[in-house]
Amino acid sequence: MHPCTFAPLVTSTIINRTLSRLKRPRLLLPTALLLGLALWPLLPSPASPEALQAAEARLLSVVQRPVQQRMVPSGEHRLNTVIVGDGEKPPLVLMHGHGGGVGVFTQNFDALAEMYTVYAVDLLGWGRSDRPPFTGRTAESAQAWWVDSLEAWRQALGLERITLLGHSMGGFVATSYALAHSDHLDHLILVDAAGMSAPVQWQSGPYFNLTPQRVVRWVGPLGPRLVAASRQEESARTPYPEGALVDYYYQISAAPPSGEDAFRKILGMRAWALPQLPRLAELTVPTTLIWGADDELVSPRNGERAHALLPTSELYLVPAAGHSPYSEQPDAFHALLRNSPFRVHNPAPTAD
Repeated sequence: MHPCTFAPLVTSTIINRTLSRLKRPRLLLPTALLLGLALWPLLPSPASPEALQAAEARLLSVVQRPVQQRMVPSGEHRLNTVIVGDGEKPPLVLMHGHGGGVGVFTQNFDALAEMYTVYAVDLLGWGRSDRPPFTGRTAESAQAWWVDSLEAWRQALGLERITLLGHSMGGFVATSYALAHSDHLDHLILVDAAGMSAPVQWQSGPYFNLTPQRVVRWVGPLGPRLVAASRQEESARTPYPEGALVDYYYQISAAPPSGEDAFRKILGMRAWALPQLPRLAELTVPTTLIWGADDELVSPRNGERAHALLPTSELYLVPAAGHSPYSEQPDAFHALLRNSPFRVHNPAPTAD
């Protein structure tokens, strides 16, 4: 056996035996961190742009309708975009949450395409979109980074008016976009949206450099096991090929940092530097708020606060759903969008 293959084999065996003998689950993360840091030079990471593309393709394999994929210009960068639908129905733009990408919505594409032409986009710095270094120093610069890139993307596609749906972090971006460009929105849909809590003044310290993605990169080849442990329940309830969702999340997390660095400027230790609540009264766009009734990450109380402030809004709590009702209760989620009083039925005009 060649020495270059022997060392990784031995160290991988040590890791597997160590982890399998752990009796206390809470020791898994610190043990994995220590082993990963010590053995990093010996073990290659299974992450690559090609592997991310393959992982995304496995998730897209569940879609029955024809799928278009495009790298759409957005200023100096490109945003990975999946389009599903005939182009005759009004456009619905889907924006994922922290650590996600277009692939998290693939089980929803067919149902949503009955009502809309669906555009799912990887936000700048996430998924397969370009990942430029984020050099901004403030929460405002991070907010503008995403809003400006989304507006440039919309213009490149020639979409004059859209329905915009954002989940979690994507909900924060969607709200920010609506506040800046309401003239291009017919309907805003916020799903367990982040940023609806009160601000805090402290937002510094070493913890804020520690993101889930950074941990995954630190532990090298142990990263897939950590992601599998954190996504076990979500992976079990979805219709994707075995291991596909875990591999997708892993590949996104292991890719070079970009969007996560921008997000750290906005959020640290659950402390929002740019809460949206004070500005919601300015929004005149009809807004649908959808929350998992059992969401422990972003409490439904945040949705209730937003509903009380938004001039034209509806709030729906999805039973037996946590932070991701679109994947936990997809039929109920689709029904809410289908029956929404704010739903646009006629195709929106394209830009000249």
